[in-house]
Amino acid sequence: GTGPVWEMPVQDLKVALFRGRAADLGLEAEALAARAVAEYERFQPKVLSWHDYQYLTFWFFGGMEKEGGDGAKSFFQGGDRAGTRAMFADDAFFEAAAALLKQRARRMHCINLTYFIWTFARAGIVVPDLMQVVGDDFCNSGKIPMCDRCSLGTMVWNFSKCNIRHDRLFELVAAELVRPNRLRSLAPRNFQNSIIAYSRMAHWHEKLVDALARGIVRLVDAHDPRYPKSDRSVLFSYTCRDGTEVPA
Repeated sequence: GTGPVWEMPVQDLKVALFRGRAADLGLEAEALAARAVAEYERFQPKVLSWHDYQYLTFWFFGGMEKEGGDGAKSFFQGGDRAGTRAMFADDAFFEAAAALLKQRARRMHCINLTYFIWTFARAGIVVPDLMQVVGDDFCNSGKIPMCDRCSLGTMVWNFSKCNIRHDRLFELVAAELVRPNRLRSLAPRNFQNSIIAYSRMAHWHEKLVDALARGIVRLVDAHDPRYPKSDRSVLFSYTCRDGTEVPA
């Protein structure tokens, strides 16, 4: 693309949108959406968690509130509905992004697509036909086994947050979650997001419930209650772009 949206670094775009300067700088919604999709299409996930995506996601302003002294918002939590909506770009951006994603979802890595859709879900932007396209793509393209431990639970969480049913997706994700190697890799937040998603959607899967219960017991038994996170000997940590490690 060409124009100011494509010339500005991602961090500058984030600051401009956060400060409400999009119109002053000629940053149009359609161009912003195209830049967002392009960034996510070409990104190759390495950390396999949200930690690196925050540097790409210029339409999410979590953490920037610290400039005003309000403190950072977290990935899944933060404030009331109005406050949460203010953490993201405006509706025009999401409308334009949805139109592009419906055409190009299959071109995006499944982990990237999960976090892009997370921004819709977290912002309260519900686009049923987009969610249908994304769910079908996950089911038909073999992407589910390619998900890392966070994106697997986050995608079904996205659907539950939007209150959109996709029973085939939930069945296939459940089949992946109960695999022994996959189950052993799950971090506490992955158990949490998966249980929330299946509970919200009243999607019963007996083997999944049994597997998650067993997995939680294993983690709790191995956990040192003096610390808030799991030891590296129990679960592998996340390594961020700057080389620092974030325990799971």
